[in-house]
Amino acid sequence: MPQSITRAAVGFTLALACTAAWAAPTYNVGETGVFGPGMGWNFSVPTTLNSLDDTFSARFTAFENQTVRSVYQRYVGGAGSTINIGIKADDGAGNPFGPFLASATNVALNGTTVPQLFAFTSDANLVAGQVYHLVTSVNTLGANVQIGRSPTSSPTRISDRRADPANTTRFSPNGGAFVDSNQNGWFALADDAAGANVITGPGLGVTSALNTVLNSSVSYGQFFSISDAVVPDGARVDVDQVKFEIRRSATGGEVDLTLSIRNEDGSVIASTVIPALTSVNVTELVAVDIDVELEEGVNYLLTLDANDAGANYFLTGTAPPSNITPLANASYGGTTDAFMIHTSNNNWETSYTATGDGVRDLNFEITGTVIPEPMSLFLVGAGAYLLVARP
Repeated sequence: MPQSITRAAVGFTLALACTAAWAAPTYNVGETGVFGPGMGWNFSVPTTLNSLDDTFSARFTAFENQTVRSVYQRYVGGAGSTINIGIKADDGAGNPFGPFLASATNVALNGTTVPQLFAFTSDANLVAGQVYHLVTSVNTLGANVQIGRSPTSSPTRISDRRADPANTTRFSPNGGAFVDSNQNGWFALADDAAGANVITGPGLGVTSALNTVLNSSVSYGQFFSISDAVVPDGARVDVDQVKFEIRRSATGGEVDLTLSIRNEDGSVIASTVIPALTSVNVTELVAVDIDVELEEGVNYLLTLDANDAGANYFLTGTAPPSNITPLANASYGGTTDAFMIHTSNNNWETSYTATGDGVRDLNFEITGTVIPEPMSLFLVGAGAYLLVARP
């Protein structure tokens, strides 16, 4: 049996199981959904505040009842500047509204690219289902204040793939009207002033990395599951495609790859061979057709294996900043246990271990159609049948 890797809910849980009861699943039966950690997350592109009248907002929906006492936000520069930062309600039209629910005022920026922690002077009690804004304005201007955000916008929460149409940034230049920037904000909320208890949910910050080497000696994979926050309880996903990002080295011969979806014990459910990449030193988005049904709430393992010796392949992944332990602890389900894992010589049914710092995610997406839970007919009396869900 494989080496045990424990976590709160084994692997990458595509949505939190404890979300509020009011929240409908992201995808319903008959709809095509996208599942998995996603790809191309990068929050290093800044929005610049160079006026005391500029205001930046990272908008989000609270899917859980949460108490917030501090926040991490990433800046690029800003030395000598002070800011006001806090949480506000939404006016119903997508704009920040009213006084701060909790805030830190006239706080200095450290002038580095390391995410900075700001402790609020009081608690902000977020209510599930409500839209909020993390609002930043300049109090005194030294160097321009540049706030980290994504180059494009995704309508999903990065931590669990739950759909959040409010998940975007807003910008008010020179005191004017707020406009949608069509980007995602880089921030993480915590329920204590010291920032030790980062809340898994809205705005979790990660960066992409290209440093995972796949070859004939080392295979890589990742646990994942699909929860009832994303599809209805008991439903299945009829998968038709898997996408991932990969780059081939310039040295070594062409090597085919095998992509597999496995049970938690490493046994193969479905697999397909991917022809060797011909381009070198170019990160490619590879789309692979594969036919398999995945059950809600079941843990699976997605793996990539090189079929022979030859070129190295570099897989993309994401991880929180390694120098901020609470962010690592909160990433992807609230545990530092492994998500991306590796084994030697394609030996998935014998052993596997955590990859690197143990908080990295393999970048991949699964596309499929949500289908209902299978049903069966049972004879319960003369001419009478009972339709029940099939296990």
